Amino acid sequence: MYWATRYFGIGAIGAGILLGGCDRTVAPKQLADTAGKQQATETDSNPEKTQTDASTLDLDPKSPDPKRVNIVAEKPLNSATSSDTAENSLAMSIQKSDDPERMLEQLSRIDVMIDKLLISQSQMEKETVREKGVELARAKRALAQHLLSLSRATPEQLKAATKAQLVALSHLSGLKDVQAAKQLESLARELLDSPDSELKQQGQVVLFGFAVQNLQNGVISNPQEIIEAANALLADERYRGRLEMTSLQHAMHALAQMGYHDQISQLQRISFNTFSNSMDQPLRHEAWSQLVANSPAQLEFTQSLDLLGSAEFKSAAAMNAVEKLVSEFPNAVTLEMLAMTVPTIEYAGQAEFSEEIAKLIEKERSKYDESASASTIQAILTEHKQRRNWIGRPFEMLDVLDMEGKPLALTELTGKVVLVSFGLTLDVNCMRELPFIDQAYQELRADGFEVLYVSLDQDIGRLQNFVKENPKAWKTYRNPTQDARPLTQHFGITMFPHVMMIGRDGKVAKLHVRGEQIREQAKLLLGK
Repeated sequence: MYWATRYFGIGAIGAGILLGGCDRTVAPKQLADTAGKQQATETDSNPEKTQTDASTLDLDPKSPDPKRVNIVAEKPLNSATSSDTAENSLAMSIQKSDDPERMLEQLSRIDVMIDKLLISQSQMEKETVREKGVELARAKRALAQHLLSLSRATPEQLKAATKAQLVALSHLSGLKDVQAAKQLESLARELLDSPDSELKQQGQVVLFGFAVQNLQNGVISNPQEIIEAANALLADERYRGRLEMTSLQHAMHALAQMGYHDQISQLQRISFNTFSNSMDQPLRHEAWSQLVANSPAQLEFTQSLDLLGSAEFKSAAAMNAVEKLVSEFPNAVTLEMLAMTVPTIEYAGQAEFSEEIAKLIEKERSKYDESASASTIQAILTEHKQRRNWIGRPFEMLDVLDMEGKPLALTELTGKVVLVSFGLTLDVNCMRELPFIDQAYQELRADGFEVLYVSLDQDIGRLQNFVKENPKAWKTYRNPTQDARPLTQHFGITMFPHVMMIGRDGKVAKLHVRGEQIREQAKLLLGK
């Protein structure tokens, strides 16, 4: 279903938040999740092994070039088949420079290497992954610090260097480098006084992660401090996006593990109030899903929709759950989420139930005309009404061509009962219906039953091959151009297959006829 309760697939809070909290594009956390788990014991027993200050890597004494940070000689990434091959594919050499642009290029190369390490980690020993991760992160921090020291660097270049330093420290923190974690927290606190709002927000994100981690580790005992930290995290309206949402989700997951249900509820409400009017649709949907996660009405409705298409589906019970949801959560996103189920319900053959929900949404939506959800609700209801309005109207077809390029002549269908099916060759549901259409056509063709099958495939060659390999007694028609929008807009098509049954009078009698119902509905319209 569109809005079933989501599972927060979240790893270690400290590593996850920190790795995700250093740029508006979330840095990968898999490196810390994979390699960091096995390192905790080693770090605790010998902290000095991982507490080396990254600044000591500025120069490699073994390197003949004092301006070189050696990783190893560069080789291209290949299809590794062993841990040695995968390790070699990560090889590279980083050079320092007094040119800020060159330094930014070097930082980008390290990011590429980190991505390659993440891709190759399944082919390598865990300890090797950790060692390479530490090596790359320390090199990144050393280069970032060097860039920060260049007098020629522009403010934007210095900003990029600060971000890189945050990311590098985050990686090291996630890999159990205690000293790096302390440096990361210190840098984050410094950024709270930054005149740059984005860097200040990065500091807030990192410190929020530390607050959650401190609660888990017993450094703080009052879970209400997480609520205060969340409010600080979301204080700047310019920075309420995916990064902040992910941070809140991490916090909720941690609070759930610790049994702080009151604070989870508070965070759910804070999250919804923050993102419910976001122009980023997935964010407002996630915030709503968190809000209703424990609602019996939500569970009841979801379970009802799982029964769509079966004899067990009860529209009255489902409608009762809908009304409870609207009453319990009176907001625009509730209406939007319900609206998004309307096409699914309608195409599943529950037209009357879809009408009931649409009418309820129509009645309530005027309260939220200024919401971010309003346009989505409007579009869905308009398309739904457009489809439903075809019933009882004379069927009107736009130009389509058969596989030989000849146009359809609707006069050839006069006086017949016609199944009109719009589909795609790559759609599983469309293919599943073909045997039922074929069965009805073979049985009832002599009685005046006809099939008008219209493919909206863009790849005409693939369609031609499909028709050749799957010959049918009826004709297949295609859209004359690769743009299917005129047809989909004309009929309000939003899902496939889109089926219409036309009576002998040439008027649309029924929509969304599927399976065995095709034969039964055709016989009914034929008077058999």
